[in-house]
Amino acid sequence: MVRSSFAYGAFMIAMFAVMTVFYLHFRPRCSDETLSEQKSPDGRWAAAIMEGRCGEDQPFFTHVNLRAVNDSIGRGYFSGRAVQGEVFLLEQDAHSANVTLHWITPKHLAIACTHCQLAFLQKHMDQWEDVKITYAIGE
Repeated sequence: MVRSSFAYGAFMIAMFAVMTVFYLHFRPRCSDETLSEQKSPDGRWAAAIMEGRCGEDQPFFTHVNLRAVNDSIGRGYFSGRAVQGEVFLLEQDAHSANVTLHWITPKHLAIACTHCQLAFLQKHMDQWEDVKITYAIGE
């Protein structure tokens, strides 16, 4: 009888763990929304402007992610954030920052952020894979 109680308890703990994993995957704490996406002129790369927030009382984050056109946007299993290919990150909402993308050549992406608050700029890479990235950032 004691063994069956332990077996039942272990089953309940395992079931709780599995349900928690599913809950955290399907209802992530953070969620990114794709606001716009542009393909490179040769159709090889895609650049996406995304916005996310990790709770009602947390700030908005705007980021630009690059990926191969045939790849889907990779999101964290538990977090829901798309960090793979992230080349630009700003702690500001996309609308007020006015972030835009422009492919100059198939290997040169220009990111403009005309109303960015420089104090909140957290990441800006100059190169990703074989894509050169330039910025026009103003306050």
